[in-house]
Amino acid sequence: MSVKRILHVVKQQVTPVRDNMIWWKQFPKESRMLFEFKEPSDIEKFTLHSDKPFGGRSECSLSIIQDEDKHTFGRFSGHIMLTPGIPGTVLGKKSFCAFRSPVFKPPLNLADYIGLEMRVRTSNHGYIFNIHPDNMVPSDLFQGFIVIPHRDWAIIQLPFANMAYTGYGYGKYDKKMLDTKNILSFNIAIHETKETDFCFDIEYIKGITSLDAAGRRPEMKKGVEKELVKNADMKEHAPPS
Repeated sequence: MSVKRILHVVKQQVTPVRDNMIWWKQFPKESRMLFEFKEPSDIEKFTLHSDKPFGGRSECSLSIIQDEDKHTFGRFSGHIMLTPGIPGTVLGKKSFCAFRSPVFKPPLNLADYIGLEMRVRTSNHGYIFNIHPDNMVPSDLFQGFIVIPHRDWAIIQLPFANMAYTGYGYGKYDKKMLDTKNILSFNIAIHETKETDFCFDIEYIKGITSLDAAGRRPEMKKGVEKELVKNADMKEHAPPS
């Protein structure tokens, strides 16, 4: 067999393997853990935000909690206080608290993933998950809504394709999609038009490559199966305006 023929045969055998390796690199099978809330060091670089800089009185905290089963998780909690504001301003509509992830430098690239997954337990409130992209418009945010109809742990999935495009707190009409290659930060916020205590427990945030097809996942506690909540109907699940 000539050298040319041997090289041709080797190329035929190597090329499919190489292409498969490239495909595997581009489309990972596994999820990617972004944040776990287990130790105090896991939340050191997170920051808290509220309506106080605007004259509000709401307060919040972020801490690591250990329950009776030695299970640790993050707890974002506090108290929303209403403050009369000038009509048309933030305080003229609602008060808020939020906690924000560290800013990714360089921006986080989640182009290989189709959404985010979290294991959370919430009080009876609507929460907003915000993604801040790195682009030319600093006010751009992409939002998903978290509303869980029970006070127990649940796994939720937020597909990037379902994120609402907003700016300065208002929805935008153009159909801009999130650039998942350039993510600056995440934050989770509560906006309320009434005075209330709130509590949001979280175990992890990860990038996922597939969604639960049936919209359910067994979430076992004391033999009870809990429902997986998706970011599907944003009008139904939106917090009060």
